Amino acid sequence: MMSKNLIYVRHGKKDGENIAKEALEDIVKNGIPMVNDLCTGQKIRIHDGTEYDRTRQTVGAYVAFLNGDAHDKTINCEIVGHIPADPRLGNKALFDEWTANPDVVADATTRNWYRAFEDYSPLFITRVQLDALAALRNIFAQANDGELIISVGHTPMIEWLAFACDQYEVISRDIKLAELTGFIFTEEFGQITVTGFIKAEI
Repeated sequence: MMSKNLIYVRHGKKDGENIAKEALEDIVKNGIPMVNDLCTGQKIRIHDGTEYDRTRQTVGAYVAFLNGDAHDKTINCEIVGHIPADPRLGNKALFDEWTANPDVVADATTRNWYRAFEDYSPLFITRVQLDALAALRNIFAQANDGELIISVGHTPMIEWLAFACDQYEVISRDIKLAELTGFIFTEEFGQITVTGFIKAEI
């Protein structure tokens, strides 16, 4: 059985609730530098993000880049289809619950959301991770072996999902993802693991 890979990155730089116009224009023109080469020669299935427009805006801009809409040279890849957005990976009710306690928000600002909820409500972490894992399995189920899936989501949801697939705690629980960074998830023989880190260019 061949594996399936998912590149899962945080959305682009925001302006309010949406992605800033200049950030979208940059993605259309230049793509996501640490992702571009990974797409070369691949059959790519696009996951349309979460409940929030900013994930779909980022995905749409990257699809435009892959299609060569704003530059002469395209990445040599084939987009084979889309997977619908999944609100379990980001929705208003969940994020309102996340930020409901000002003390937790203040702690998360100092440390990060995972460390804050470790102390405040580890059961909340588990619930969020279980929902996100179910969504992740559903994404993989809608792709074919050998395909590369690209999705865009939110911090700290992406980190918490990575932690859930990282039983040996290789990934630092103190990590905070910057825009357009994230992880590569791989499904093989029904097991999902984290097999790479998408870092920002320096």
